[in-house]
Amino acid sequence: MACLFNILKDYRRKCFVLFLWIISFSPYSFGAVIFVDNQLANDCIGTYSIENRNNTGSETAYNTIQEAVNAANAGDTICIRGGTYYPNSIVLINKKSTTSTNRLTITNYNNETVIIDGTNVAYNQYWGLIHIADINGVTVSNLTVRNYSNYGIRTTSVNHIDIDNVVVYNMTHTGIFLEIHSDYVTVKNSYIYNNGGSGVYIHGGSYNTIDRNIIHNHIVGVSVVHNGGRTPVQSSYNTVTNNIIYGNTNSPESNDGIGSSMGTDHTWIEGNVIWNCYDDGIDCSTQQGDSDPNSNRYHTIKNNICFNGGD
Repeated sequence: MACLFNILKDYRRKCFVLFLWIISFSPYSFGAVIFVDNQLANDCIGTYSIENRNNTGSETAYNTIQEAVNAANAGDTICIRGGTYYPNSIVLINKKSTTSTNRLTITNYNNETVIIDGTNVAYNQYWGLIHIADINGVTVSNLTVRNYSNYGIRTTSVNHIDIDNVVVYNMTHTGIFLEIHSDYVTVKNSYIYNNGGSGVYIHGGSYNTIDRNIIHNHIVGVSVVHNGGRTPVQSSYNTVTNNIIYGNTNSPESNDGIGSSMGTDHTWIEGNVIWNCYDDGIDCSTQQGDSDPNSNRYHTIKNNICFNGGD
């Protein structure tokens, strides 16, 4: 028995050493874990109990999401406890010293259901309920975002943003809006429905991936266009793959499943299943093609299934 105990003890020691070795060579940083819990009357700095959800422990927790974001640093993980959160203003994620490998992660805790409801947030034409701006390296996952008078999640001037396994619905505008200079953004494994504009809108961003989502009941399921401001920004090398898109029936002449039109090039559209759209299943317009040799050109469209469309 003593011999077996020594063998197990040595095995655990070797595993721990291996774990430390892996961490030391990993490109990813391991930061602090910060909790958010709307059951708290006050913030718990070093006194939060995960088990009891009160101030009888040793962790750090805030009672609003924005406070946790403000306190977080690159490499940290914000774990939101289960509940419905009614912020009084948007959740702004910006100007952190994060990178693609030293990220800020915002997610739920231990499979608990987290809902962020924008009912109490005043309308602003430039904001999303979750607004990610001027930052690189953020992951937002496992959250439900609903009921705001503009966008659900909006990004601008960002790169290497991962939006994974979110639910976005009941926005008066677009569900997920990738605004100017949103590059290397991934939207995947998400359920996006019943929003007033597009499900996902890429507006002057490049190298973005929209993959394995269910998207329905919008004007357009996925839109890819340029940003046509004073200095237009092209949308290039975006990928729309393996999505289920249907029920875009709000406006007969523009209800496409996927639209890649003005100021786009090298859009890759593959493996999508699209049905019940008033207009086209997939629409790649050739507008501006004569004036700009890279506009609305070089798209790849293959292995998609489209049925019950309009024209």
